[in-house]
Amino acid sequence: MSVLADLASCFRDKPENIATSALYHILRNHDCTRKAFLALARSVDERLPEDLSIYTQERDQELGQPDLLGRDDAGRTLLAAEMKFWAPLTPNQPVSYLKLLERDGSGCVLFVAPAERVAVLFEQLKEACRTAGLAIENETPFRCRIGQQVLGVLKLSDTLERMRQAAKQAGDEEAVSDVYQLQSLCRRYEEEAFLPLRPEELTDLDFPRRLLAMSGLVDKVVRAGQAQGLWRSLSVRSDYSSRGAAVYVGPWLGYFAFNVAMWRRRKVSPFWLSTKLDWPENRKLSAEERNKIRQALHAVNGHLFVETEGLFAPLLLRPGVEEELVIEHLLSQIRRLCDDLVRLGFSLETPPASAPDERSELSPQ
Repeated sequence: MSVLADLASCFRDKPENIATSALYHILRNHDCTRKAFLALARSVDERLPEDLSIYTQERDQELGQPDLLGRDDAGRTLLAAEMKFWAPLTPNQPVSYLKLLERDGSGCVLFVAPAERVAVLFEQLKEACRTAGLAIENETPFRCRIGQQVLGVLKLSDTLERMRQAAKQAGDEEAVSDVYQLQSLCRRYEEEAFLPLRPEELTDLDFPRRLLAMSGLVDKVVRAGQAQGLWRSLSVRSDYSSRGAAVYVGPWLGYFAFNVAMWRRRKVSPFWLSTKLDWPENRKLSAEERNKIRQALHAVNGHLFVETEGLFAPLLLRPGVEEELVIEHLLSQIRRLCDDLVRLGFSLETPPASAPDERSELSPQ
């Protein structure tokens, strides 16, 4: 995950505004990316010139505030572009934007959206035009003519990748890095968004059954691990994206969980063993002991992800077998972790009996 994507949750602004500000910065400061973006815009409206000056979120009292405006050397506004993740259309979109361009003659209203939304968004845009009494002409996939204006939708991922490739070909390393940061930010927004529900999702009862079954595995694995002396567990707890328990593996504190957010983000496994080495319970560990914990966590399955919430090691599931064997397979990975810690010289003495400090972040997302 890039720095921008990681820090975006610290900002109070809407995701679309943060992404738009980043896109504006890139287009204004790197000619190669701006020309690549405008080349894609010309694939929607071939009348656009090769280059335009880009301006951002200039509010018109009557016609709204497009994310980006493109003006030629004569000051004519020929392009109104909007980044659209999963927020609904505003009353100004797209009709007021089309009227804004009418002042200077012909132009293009362009929406840039996640691939999964492009088709639906284009239909919504056309419906808004029909409701306003505007005729739709010369329709092709995700493009149509409305009077003298052209309305179109581009895929966000394709747009940013074309810009990154253009920056790479131009040898502009700063632009490559900037676009990569924006790509990572947009991927995070797309992953965390509430997507429109499909009818088949509401009738597929295997999905909730699987979620309940995997959530229920947490309690069984935690109890079995304690019975086998692999850890000492604390109470199981749940939040909006995970169910898990804090566990002492020897003297250090970790967190075993069914974590949907990490499953979606890293696409490896629904089960994770994580820790944060600056939790109060782990601060007594020496630098050497902390390094051994990192090594052992990485060795479990060859992955160790460093997230804002701490270190995350995936625990893999065994497909095609009964629940008892699934539980045993998860425990075998914990057992391997313990064996590796001992091999590295880590002492797995009985953990302290006291409960962890209430300030500890024992439920990482």
